[in-house]
Amino acid sequence: MSWPFKLVKISGHSMQPTIHDRQVVLVNRWAYLFKKTRIGDIVVFRYGNEFWCKRIISAENITYQVQGDNVADSLETPAIFAKQIIGKIFPMPNRTYGFAKDAGVGNFQRELADTPMARMR
Repeated sequence: MSWPFKLVKISGHSMQPTIHDRQVVLVNRWAYLFKKTRIGDIVVFRYGNEFWCKRIISAENITYQVQGDNVADSLETPAIFAKQIIGKIFPMPNRTYGFAKDAGVGNFQRELADTPMARMR
């Protein structure tokens, strides 16, 4: 059994001004066990081999359209399915951490699964 909460370091500017580059957020991986996702929720989802952080902006049938709050700096993402969603994000107070070796951190998936502090887009 995995813990319901995970601290994660966000990498990128697509969610500014809500979430800043290198800001630590709390991911509730059990948020949608008993509740449905809602438009406006900020979620972590699997996109290919990476984990992304975006806001749900619309829902149609079994898919969700997501987008970063900083539209000018947010990559366009196709609709995602509920099974891709890992959890709901709760931004922590404005704290960012500049680690000297950010560039050598490695695989997002391994980090999310194995370390207390992971990075996401």
